[in-house]
Amino acid sequence: MPLRRAVPEDLRLLETLRNAAQEHLQARGSLQVLSNVDETAMSEYWLFSSAAPVVSADNAIISGGSLNSCSSSTETSATPLGSGHSHLGLFLSGSCRVSTCVPSHIRPHLPHVSSGSNNIRSGTCKLYTYLYVSSIIIHPLLQQKGLGRQMVQELQELSASHSEPGILFKQLYGLDPIDHSVCLALDVWAGNTRLREWYSDLGWRHVATVEEVDDSTEPRLLQIVAHLYFAMCYDDADVTYSANARINFQSCQDINSVHLDPLDPHTLTFQLDRSINMQTAANTIQDHMGPVDVPVEPGYKHREDGSKMKALAWFGANDVRVIEAPVPDITEPNDVVVKVTGTTICGSDLHLFHGEIMTLQKGDILGHEFMGVVDRVGPNVTNLKPGQRVVASFQIACGECGYCKQKLSSFCDRTNNSSLQNAMYGTRDAGFFGYSHFTGGFPGGQAEYVKVPYGNVNLLPIPDNVTDEQGIYLSDVIPTSYHCVVDTGVKEGDVVAIWGLGPIGQCAARWAQIKGAKRVIGIDSIPERLAFAAEKSGIETLNFKEHSDVAARLLEIVPGGVDVALDCGTFHEPKTLLHKVQKTLMLETDVSETANEMIKSVRKMGRCGVIAAYAGYTNNFAIGALMEKGVRFIGNGQAPVHLYWQEILNDYIIPGKFDPTFMITHRVPIDDMAKLYTAFDKRINGVEKVFVETRFSNPPSSGCPTTSRVDEWSK
Repeated sequence: MPLRRAVPEDLRLLETLRNAAQEHLQARGSLQVLSNVDETAMSEYWLFSSAAPVVSADNAIISGGSLNSCSSSTETSATPLGSGHSHLGLFLSGSCRVSTCVPSHIRPHLPHVSSGSNNIRSGTCKLYTYLYVSSIIIHPLLQQKGLGRQMVQELQELSASHSEPGILFKQLYGLDPIDHSVCLALDVWAGNTRLREWYSDLGWRHVATVEEVDDSTEPRLLQIVAHLYFAMCYDDADVTYSANARINFQSCQDINSVHLDPLDPHTLTFQLDRSINMQTAANTIQDHMGPVDVPVEPGYKHREDGSKMKALAWFGANDVRVIEAPVPDITEPNDVVVKVTGTTICGSDLHLFHGEIMTLQKGDILGHEFMGVVDRVGPNVTNLKPGQRVVASFQIACGECGYCKQKLSSFCDRTNNSSLQNAMYGTRDAGFFGYSHFTGGFPGGQAEYVKVPYGNVNLLPIPDNVTDEQGIYLSDVIPTSYHCVVDTGVKEGDVVAIWGLGPIGQCAARWAQIKGAKRVIGIDSIPERLAFAAEKSGIETLNFKEHSDVAARLLEIVPGGVDVALDCGTFHEPKTLLHKVQKTLMLETDVSETANEMIKSVRKMGRCGVIAAYAGYTNNFAIGALMEKGVRFIGNGQAPVHLYWQEILNDYIIPGKFDPTFMITHRVPIDDMAKLYTAFDKRINGVEKVFVETRFSNPPSSGCPTTSRVDEWSK
């Protein structure tokens, strides 16, 4: 878990969890458990990350996902993180006994536990946080990526040159362990025996041995650190928080499925399972807070005739399925039901596929780019009629709030009911189709029918002289790439560097050329994408795998630096070991490598635009270079589709100045969408932008890919 200074959102989430647990206690008549807690100091929290059991006041022990009784004399060994099922838990206590949840050799080092007793000392009701990690290990994912041996070697090399305690920890995590009263045994483990005595004086216990790692090592978990324990006191002067509440309530299975009594706060233990990221905990918090009051409901009424449709639904990380779902009907007077003639898969959908977006629920219908024919309209819909061809915006705007009146539709205040996003960001995006309950929970467009709220606002009529293949990408990719270029201020004579040559990057290159850029340099590592960009758009390309320092290479070919740098990539795989470890172990959700390369490679007073899909936080950001160079660093935000789509259609697509069909590589039936996600994730057969047809689709247009089955080209 990362260690960082708390922000108000973290403490609010902790307070929400505490209040929820207190309500459950009141309902059960068990308030005596909290009887000795000083209200001004809240209560005592235990945040732990291991399969070590937690003991409540009545000695009911949580172990392995079930409740069993045990005596206080029973010693229980903790299970290393990552082995079997681990837990991230919340434990509220007053004067209850600390039993075998804390191994005996740790108890003397806990500041408010008597050395000769398991009782918590009375009169010390400040809020303490303990992180007990029985073993930090190289996660199986690191092992699968072949990083285990590399990590061992690099850590040993780093540590061998250090004489100051905690330096390795600071290098890895960007934090000063002394300031946070934290000592990490990583230096000792990595072979720096000079620090052993220093750590020993602190009373920390370590195992400094590691199994030999070589090419014959079996694919098993490798132990990095034997024990890490620390305690920090929360007070008004120095509030420190040992876990990122917004991110690290991750990888959770449903509470109800693993505990006999999910209402007891002592059983409010979230069981970690890396196949489901963030979902249950985030949903639990959001359910407790309740939805934000907005005038639109994400759900829909089913057709009275019971008719069904095909749709692509999420059931877990890397588990999407084509299902039969009820066909939607009109729910609100402003609704329109669209019969889908074309949908697609977007690079940002892979975040959903991998379970990386919070508040996904099993059965959620995915997809945010689609077009079709108006099937039914609500009584308040005045500018659309059945049979009319339309494309839907990926975002849902109300058309009436202050942002919508400026056509800044992605910032609409009235269509996203996510209380969790509101707590995390202090505000909310507009609702999105098919992109989790974090963006409103609206069923998506990878289906044969979609209910579109505020149809007058969120559907753009498509004329007959524009094909489905040309019109569908007005949903997202075309306005998004256009917004990135325009919002970052690309102008005549600029030199523009673009990180990421997926469809957004490819289109951004085209838009930069249209806006007058004299040079465009595309940066990626996938040979097919680099070749595609060079052939289709005639831009310069740079393979970052061939250059250890991308920024230095750019400064060689563009002395003084580029005018504009655009991040269109959201590269999933970090380049450096530092970020590979941090991201794999959930110490950051996004990496700062591209941002730092952009900041370094732009000229002084240059401009950096970020349209890539980042959602969490990152470490090691080059904020000093940003300030000293006077770089204009712009978070472009979600593109306000409504601001641009009519202009793009009228001024660029219809006159033939911009033909989006250049990026379509495949066309498949909706029945193959589950297989398409896997193929798209692995970039098989050069797949980029795919037109997904339904039973209502028109035949392929001239010059566009014909229909094929995924099995035909993915093996």
